Amino acid sequence: RDSSFLPMAAGYGGGGEAEDQRVFVDDDGVMWGEDELGRYKIDDKVWTMNEIRDHPLFMTDVPSDPRDLQNYPLLTALQSVLYDDQTPEELAEHFRKQGNEAMKLQSSQLALLNALAFYTKGLEMECKDDKLNSMLHANRALVSLKLGEHIKVVDDCRRAVRLDDGNLKAWFRGARASEALGLAEQGLKFCEGALKLDPKEPEVLRVKKQLEQRLEREAASHAEFRKQDQKDADARKAGQSAVEEMLASRGSRLGPVLFDMSMYRLANGGRMPAPEKVQDKGGTPEDVAIHWPLLLLYDEVNQSDFVGSFDERCLLEEQLQ
Repeated sequence: RDSSFLPMAAGYGGGGEAEDQRVFVDDDGVMWGEDELGRYKIDDKVWTMNEIRDHPLFMTDVPSDPRDLQNYPLLTALQSVLYDDQTPEELAEHFRKQGNEAMKLQSSQLALLNALAFYTKGLEMECKDDKLNSMLHANRALVSLKLGEHIKVVDDCRRAVRLDDGNLKAWFRGARASEALGLAEQGLKFCEGALKLDPKEPEVLRVKKQLEQRLEREAASHAEFRKQDQKDADARKAGQSAVEEMLASRGSRLGPVLFDMSMYRLANGGRMPAPEKVQDKGGTPEDVAIHWPLLLLYDEVNQSDFVGSFDERCLLEEQLQ
């Protein structure tokens, strides 16, 4: 392009080297300067105070949350230049150390979030050092543990021990998170992994004992539930036999279920509604009847009603009233 060179006015741009510089304007009206280092663009636009504050040269402080760096393109570009010549392993180690520095101020919620972001950034470098990646996962698990995000802790600890089964901290943190989640069996497996590395570690032994006690309580509770379930099943079976015997004395038998509708199971405690032999309170042994589950279908309006216990001695009209 044709460009018109102008002699640079003394003092333009500051300094006493103005006489060695030239200025020209291209066809688009953009002003350029040239000195012994080459051409450079001259931007005489007046900066706003926000633009000045956001420029790396004039910042008084970096963003408190590393995740906000994307909102500062100039700072991101400067950071890219800083890390250009480093390997993924060097970068991952750098971010691990940054996270560790942030963890020194772990009493602050903001410091924990900063550490979380640094460890995550280290993992994003995708370095090939399994031990380093294991440490990053274990360190991030510690942050999540302090933030109460126990599911994330377990996830990171699983990954950490897969990468390096000698990572004692990962085993232990996985056990603590599992204990907080009420997952005793899983927690004990984490404890076993830790104790293979250090059989006398007191904190691991303490957590292991607590998990074993919890597992014993859970086993006792489950045994009681199973016992009660069996008792209920026996009672239902006895009740069914009583109904079948009563029907047989009438020359009838109980047929198969015609409708199995989940909404009516819920109304019956989750069990299939079934007829019951019921004796009137204060009555004689002969004062017995069968109470039937009754399903009423209204075809004309496509609706239904369910009566859980319909006394066979009642008229349908009486029941509907």
